Amino acid sequence: MTNIENELKALQDRLAEEQEQRIASENLLKEKEFELQTLNKSLRENSRLLEATVVNANDSIIITNADLENGPQIVYVNKAFTQLTGYEAVEVIGKTPRILQGKQTNRGTLERLKETLLRGKPFKGELKNYTKDGEPYWLDISIMPIRDDDGIITHFTAIERNITERKNFEKEIMREKENAEKEVQERIRIETQMQEYADKLELIRFDAVDAQKKAESASQAKSEFLANMSHELRTPMNGIIGMAEMLLSSGLDVDQRENAEALHRSGENLLSILNDILDISKIEAGELNIENVPFHLQTAIRQIVQLFLPLAEDRGLKISMELDETAPELIIADLGRIQQVLRNLVNNAMKFTEEGSISLIMRLTDKQGEPQIYFAVEDTGVGIPKDKLDTIFEKFTQADASVTRKFGGTGLGLAITQQLVTLMDGEVGVDSIENEGSTFWFKIPFGKADENVKPVNLYDDRMDNKEIDIPKNVRILAVDDHPVNQIFVQKLLRRLGFNNVELAENGEMALEKIEQNQYDVVLMDCQMPILDGYQATMRLREAEQITGEHMPVIALTANAMVGDREKCLRHGMDDYLSKPIRPDKLMQKMQSLIDVSSIAPENEDKEINVDIMTEITAIEAAVGNIDHCENSNEAQDVPLDMEQIRMFTDGDPEEEKQLFDLFFTQADLSLTSLKESYDENDIMEWKNAAHKLKGSAANFGANDLRYACENAEKQYDVEQQEKEEMLHNITANLERLKSYVNEYCIQH
Repeated sequence: MTNIENELKALQDRLAEEQEQRIASENLLKEKEFELQTLNKSLRENSRLLEATVVNANDSIIITNADLENGPQIVYVNKAFTQLTGYEAVEVIGKTPRILQGKQTNRGTLERLKETLLRGKPFKGELKNYTKDGEPYWLDISIMPIRDDDGIITHFTAIERNITERKNFEKEIMREKENAEKEVQERIRIETQMQEYADKLELIRFDAVDAQKKAESASQAKSEFLANMSHELRTPMNGIIGMAEMLLSSGLDVDQRENAEALHRSGENLLSILNDILDISKIEAGELNIENVPFHLQTAIRQIVQLFLPLAEDRGLKISMELDETAPELIIADLGRIQQVLRNLVNNAMKFTEEGSISLIMRLTDKQGEPQIYFAVEDTGVGIPKDKLDTIFEKFTQADASVTRKFGGTGLGLAITQQLVTLMDGEVGVDSIENEGSTFWFKIPFGKADENVKPVNLYDDRMDNKEIDIPKNVRILAVDDHPVNQIFVQKLLRRLGFNNVELAENGEMALEKIEQNQYDVVLMDCQMPILDGYQATMRLREAEQITGEHMPVIALTANAMVGDREKCLRHGMDDYLSKPIRPDKLMQKMQSLIDVSSIAPENEDKEINVDIMTEITAIEAAVGNIDHCENSNEAQDVPLDMEQIRMFTDGDPEEEKQLFDLFFTQADLSLTSLKESYDENDIMEWKNAAHKLKGSAANFGANDLRYACENAEKQYDVEQQEKEEMLHNITANLERLKSYVNEYCIQH
């Protein structure tokens, strides 16, 4: 029994030990279960936080499987992906990222991406993808392999940041850099070309110096004349300045018209002065002809006195006339040359007379029984030394060097005077006492005019107030394809009192408007796209053969060459005006063509009142600056006539800015057309583009640009090398104009 008890006790002990071990194991299991529950809870929390972070991240996140051979399939995308691409998650899950690629997705980048991931390495780079709507966008991509516990890659996670704005900015920077480099290259090219020109000019200069040494003294005198002729160009400006001041101070009373007419004549003198100073060369070459016409003698003389009267009064000088009443009222002689000689002599007297008086004398005389007119200009000026009287009429001669320094002048005026008088079969002379005064005189033969002969109209062509009887409600259609020209003609007509103005931008549109509406006159530009003014007028005339009506058409064109008016008339137009439009000429044309009886009268202010002459004078003065400025030394430094701009904007800065913006927008378009026609060697497109820019520049008052375009239009069929120089000249003038306007806008 003892052995059995021992074995039983041992068994009990063993059971007790195993029970303790089981209890310990259960306790350990409970601890591990608690730890596992805690760990799972932590994992679930971390998973929730990670998912929330991924889902709500600003960057696009894509998770794919690791099947690089067949194309990894998308298994997850976040909200940022949907917002960026436009694809919902259900549309892309199960598909490959190729769905996001397009024609501009870089294949080289895709190959590098694949190679990197095959090696188990992370990839970082930039790639262009496309949205669901086909819009491209740039991405900064970071792709990381995801491995399991055994280190095997099971997935790829891509984090993509939208960098489209940055890429666009970089592209713009690169474009600006390229443009800057092109500008540098262009500057270098221009500098090289200028150096070549300078070298050529240097060679020419050496040749000229050599030729000058061999030339006769007369040739040397001509060179001096060309160097000093600017002073002679200022002679008619005396009249312009004097009358302008008088007009401003007159209060626009009854003297207004007389003063305005004198101002206008001074402007015309300025226009013709260049031809006048070249008379010496023409005379020597036998190319100057005398043109004898019937005219009122005393009226012609009074005009000269009126021209210089304001300036004489400003200087405290008395200017008077002594006219022989027995002289014929009408004579036949060269009116233009007689007035030119008298202007030279009176201007000479004004220059050398500081106090006292100037008299213009006209007497009837004869030579060997043949009637002659004696003219003299007598002054109380400095006089001429006796030993200088014999040479006073020689070219480029002054009494002494101090005279030139004190009074200026080229010494050309009296030489022209002598040769003009000689051409008129007359004689000229001078009587003078030093420090007492001088009398310059000339005699010329003349013819007697028949009583029935119509004399030359010595007054300007403007209409008197009583002659302006165009109703304000006249219906006008202005046709021009250039927006700047449309604005100018509309504003011009409105300032002249016409508010019933409609616009058309080509001939086809004009014909449609004429068919649908009633107009009293059409102002038609000649060169326009779709249907030009010539063709439009011809179609209008064909239609009128059926209706029996006739619409007055006035051509408005930038061309002013011989034959342009005839071309307009051949195509059925009634009359012709060249740009810039002179308001007095436009009023004359309209009045002569419009059938006033067909216009319904208004209840009040039926006709243009006399104040319109104020507008005509103001506008004419501004428009006239365009013609004058090419002969003005001071205007050569200013690329834009601001008075011309203010005429249409009344000085309103905002309106000026709008006009500047519109002009430069259209000018850039014309310049682009010029460049394209140059590249394609399209001579007709070149001519049309130059013409279009010329017309708008003329109305705008941009005279340097206008003449550059005019030169390009006239020489449309020259070699490409010459066209290239013209294009550079036009571009430079346009840039200079832009700089001037920018500076003006900053200051105002």
